[in-house]
Amino acid sequence: MELLFSTRMTIEFFFEQLQQNASKHPNMLRELFKQIAVSKTSFNKLIQLLTESESARLRLKYYIERVFAGKDITYLLIEAGIPKRTGFGAELKRKLKHTFLPEEIDKSAVHYLLDFLTHSGRYELSKEQLHTLLGILELKLDFTHKHLQAELIDAIEVLSYRITATAIESEFIQKFKNNQKVHSFIKLNKEINALIAQHTLGIQFNPHLVQHIQQMLQQALGHIDTLQKQSNHEGVSLQLTYSLNRITHQIKRLNILFELYASPKLTTEQVVTLLTQLFIYNKKRNSIIEQLNETTYLLAQQITEHESNTGEHYIAENQAEYKGMFRSSCIGGVFASLMTLFKIGLHHLHLAPFWQAFGYSINYASGFVGIQLTHGTLATKQPAMTASRIALSLHKKDQEGNSILGLALMIGQVSRSQFISLVGNLMLVFPLSFVIAFAYNALLGKPIVNQTEASKMLHDVHPFANPTWYYACITGVFLFISGIISGYYDNKVIYSHIPNRIRQHPLLKRLLTKRALIKLSAYVNHNLGSIIGNIFLGFCLGMASFFGFIFGLPIDIRHITISSGNYAIALCTLWDTISIKYALVCLVGVLGIGFFNLLVSFGLAIVVAARSRKLALKEFTLLLRYVGKYAKKYPADFFIPPKNQRNTEDIYS
Repeated sequence: MELLFSTRMTIEFFFEQLQQNASKHPNMLRELFKQIAVSKTSFNKLIQLLTESESARLRLKYYIERVFAGKDITYLLIEAGIPKRTGFGAELKRKLKHTFLPEEIDKSAVHYLLDFLTHSGRYELSKEQLHTLLGILELKLDFTHKHLQAELIDAIEVLSYRITATAIESEFIQKFKNNQKVHSFIKLNKEINALIAQHTLGIQFNPHLVQHIQQMLQQALGHIDTLQKQSNHEGVSLQLTYSLNRITHQIKRLNILFELYASPKLTTEQVVTLLTQLFIYNKKRNSIIEQLNETTYLLAQQITEHESNTGEHYIAENQAEYKGMFRSSCIGGVFASLMTLFKIGLHHLHLAPFWQAFGYSINYASGFVGIQLTHGTLATKQPAMTASRIALSLHKKDQEGNSILGLALMIGQVSRSQFISLVGNLMLVFPLSFVIAFAYNALLGKPIVNQTEASKMLHDVHPFANPTWYYACITGVFLFISGIISGYYDNKVIYSHIPNRIRQHPLLKRLLTKRALIKLSAYVNHNLGSIIGNIFLGFCLGMASFFGFIFGLPIDIRHITISSGNYAIALCTLWDTISIKYALVCLVGVLGIGFFNLLVSFGLAIVVAARSRKLALKEFTLLLRYVGKYAKKYPADFFIPPKNQRNTEDIYS
């Protein structure tokens, strides 16, 4: 018997062994499967043999039927490809455990057989090869067979109960706000139970009832879609997003099962499609990468699936908004200059490393919140705050089919918004820092920083003397995360009804007037996310180098506005000793910091927005091509707004 498992087994030897015994063990089938999956020549040879020899074709057909006969397909019908109820943490733990110690699978189940045949997915036939092979063998899948039909009915019943159980959970009932929608899921379950009861009693197949149930399934999908759209303005939790994703998969699977129930005799094409899906589901059953991909999609969806107005404040769509952006960025430049000076003051206190880093964090957080409270703008925060707006433009893909064009236009808007904000920030932070340093020296007779400190400031922004731009990329990541934090809390405020709860708070009602309470709740509604995001960013920038120091990691930050302020103060101190060449090289380093701050934060924002809409790689390529065409035709649009607003026809006609 050991000879059967030889990797040198030929097609002829396989059929010799098949003729000598009528075994239903899958060992020989696995060896054949391996041979034809890894060798196109072997596959073509098998097809030729089956075409020329009717006896070989019948022997293989009956052998495959014996191997699969009586196998349990309930798991594949109910579970395969559907997210688990356990949630991300428990599911990841399960998959990690089963990666090191594979799970015990019922050997009578089809998914065990698929695992056995494909060696856990290390090789598999293509869809075209399966279609060719099954077409020649004339293998059918007939759900009128008593065993298969019983498993199909069991799967329909289980899925029906699971869908209903999810729909009547408290979070769903609270979100639906319509008992009729909840009742429709209960009614769906009753209709399915009625169909199963008829089947159990042997009553003849009722096509009208099946059609009615399929219509109710479509209606259920509509209710879920409504709930997802409702989340745009009412917020959403990760658990609700996970549950919506799961119940959508279950309803679609139940619809497929009813199609099998209505048309139980599958064609070769249908069998191939089903088998291909089963191979994919089985292959990904314990895939950690698949789990992470699906979870990042859900997280991205949670972050972007709400109508946060935060991103709108950072995009100038016309000339009036462009001018307003410049004015607000000048305010941001003043605060950035003050943050730079306060940081120098904290440095001169010579505190212990932790308290110094903590002081820097308070300084940054206070400055960023101050910018927010005074309606200022910090250029580098813009890209990270626009993920929801980008996702909204990509959402048009479903209705208009031109979301990539719209996103290319938005990139132009964000680009010019970034440009004018950066100009406004730097026009204030550089000269203001220089003037203050000069005035300090003139009034007190000593520089605000000594020559050693000034030299270190220039060294820190030098593009080649240290990994300045790498640190700028790290800062870009922090900027992006702060935008995500802002979006998360914007969503949290809406989802948790925080403004209403503030207005109803018994203590606040006693301390504040009704008008003041309404103003407070409105302010929290529009600003809490941004304030928390700014505080988070401040602590990230303040503590990064401290954590890099204590853990021995190459972690530090370089932020364009702070670095510009440091550069100006260092120039003022070293004005008589520094060479023009060195000063210009350091200036290139400062500008490069701004470039990498923006590139990383905006790039990650686009990735999150695209992930929330499952944008394909080819669509990214298409986006780059469209942006290139836009830049070639209207390069000025990336720096100043056009007199008349652009549309896709203007650019790509």
